[in-house]
Amino acid sequence: MKNIILTSILVVSFIFVTQAQKKKSHLQTSEFTVDQRTNLALKKMTLSLDLSDSQQKKLYPILLSNADNRQKVMDERKENIEKKKNISSDQLYDKMIAEMDYKIKYQGFVKKILNDEQYEKWHKNQSKTQKKHAMKNNSPKKRGPKNKSSNS
Repeated sequence: MKNIILTSILVVSFIFVTQAQKKKSHLQTSEFTVDQRTNLALKKMTLSLDLSDSQQKKLYPILLSNADNRQKVMDERKENIEKKKNISSDQLYDKMIAEMDYKIKYQGFVKKILNDEQYEKWHKNQSKTQKKHAMKNNSPKKRGPKNKSSNS
């Protein structure tokens, strides 16, 4: 009897902890304005790369533009999901090309502002972040069950 009670208490506490962590991480990203997210990104870059005041002033408009662009993309994605609108492969291709062009342009701006050592560190951090997001987006629970009926 003690084991059952102890196990149920552990399960309930585990559920509460995981739910609290999910809510906390959701609030951290979605509740901020574009300007607030830009300021936070600039502060993180300053701490990570030891940016000078002039570098911070040069990076702020670039980060603001990037955050604004990301917000527009997220809003458009939400709108498409709400309308259950599927885009064609040509439209998807065009969006991906535009996104890659924007990333190349953004990377060029950042490279002009940072020194070589800072840029290398920034680029490495960007790569880690992209890998982290790729792994998160390709997790098994997001993909759903595999269709094995064709092999059976």
